[in-house]
Amino acid sequence: MNIQELYHLLCTDVPAFNEWRIKHPDVYLDFSGMDFKEAELCDALLVNLNCRGADFERANLEYTCLCSSDFTGANFSHVVGTGTHFGAIEVVEAHLPPQFTHYLKKGAILDQANFSYADLAFSNFRNTSLNETIFHAADLEHAHFASSSHKNAFFDDAATEHTFFS
Repeated sequence: MNIQELYHLLCTDVPAFNEWRIKHPDVYLDFSGMDFKEAELCDALLVNLNCRGADFERANLEYTCLCSSDFTGANFSHVVGTGTHFGAIEVVEAHLPPQFTHYLKKGAILDQANFSYADLAFSNFRNTSLNETIFHAADLEHAHFASSSHKNAFFDDAATEHTFFS
């Protein structure tokens, strides 16, 4: 499948995309700059890909896995991302096939991404790069930022009750 076919599959049939992804975990996909605005991507396996500058505004990313991927400069404003895994996942937590073990150990690159007004409660940002990332008025309650790099990130007006930073 070419990149346009995989993009269409992801946007129209997440379970079918996940089946393809499970069979091809080592294929690095380039979705840079693509439009995922308002896409229903709940539970998608967005692992090992380039989404630099992609637009996810108002997308549903609940419980999606975005490990080992580059989202530098991506727009995640107003996303629904409760329970999303941007960060490293411990294998005991994962409900993914063994082929993904390597990719689960590395968080996403989210430098200069925009998460303004995003619902990210209970999300995992462990071992991610969040330098100069914007979290203006985002819901980060119970989110986990252990071992993340968030130099010059903006958390103004964000809800951070019970959020774990280290």
